[in-house]
Amino acid sequence: MIPPHQHRLDIDHPVVSVRNHPAAVERYIKLGFSPSPLSYHPWGSVLTLMMFENNFIELIGIRGRLEVRDQFR
Repeated sequence: MIPPHQHRLDIDHPVVSVRNHPAAVERYIKLGFSPSPLSYHPWGSVLTLMMFENNFIELIGIRGRLEVRDQFR
């Protein structure tokens, strides 16, 4: 990957925010991507990476509302 101080256009990586993360991952698979395993942030977001040689696309969504609510109880 390109080190942070060498980014062209000062963009680290593109982020695609989606409403339905599982459906979006399936669309990317149909487009030919090989997504990373799911990752979770503690504040309720779920993400998957589509890796390239020098960068990646981050596909990010929100876990189910009730699932997030229950985590903070």
